Amino acid sequence: MSDPALKPPSFHFRYGGLSDIGRRRKRNEDGFLVLDGSAELPGKKVPLALFAVADGLGGHAAGEVASKMACEGMKDFYRSLSDPAGAGRELSPDAVRRSMVRAIFDIDERMVRLASTEERYAHMGTTLSAILFYEDLGMIAHVGDSRI
Repeated sequence: MSDPALKPPSFHFRYGGLSDIGRRRKRNEDGFLVLDGSAELPGKKVPLALFAVADGLGGHAAGEVASKMACEGMKDFYRSLSDPAGAGRELSPDAVRRSMVRAIFDIDERMVRLASTEERYAHMGTTLSAILFYEDLGMIAHVGDSRI
């Protein structure tokens, strides 16, 4: 008989989101993302959830574009993990961590590329805080001064 204490937890989340433009800005530069599902591994399905908050850098151009790009990039990262077509791939904690770091660098590269091609996006930026729940782990990523 297996020890129930060793069984990976099931995730049950209650979540919500609220954003406020604040007193000094004319546009809301906040973005958030909630994705709650599972990943296919050889012979099993594991819980997988991603929560992310991005806050465009106030006083810089296109903060709302940057925060949206960050959330979209994190959505792509989540899909790469949860895609049933990739069920045979390695999803060890280290592989997932490397994949998350690569996703964040890819987001940055896309922003730099966009900012270099269009003047209205020059110097755009965003913070990003994300937490990924995967099997029995939680992985946190931070860019900028936002924190989980």
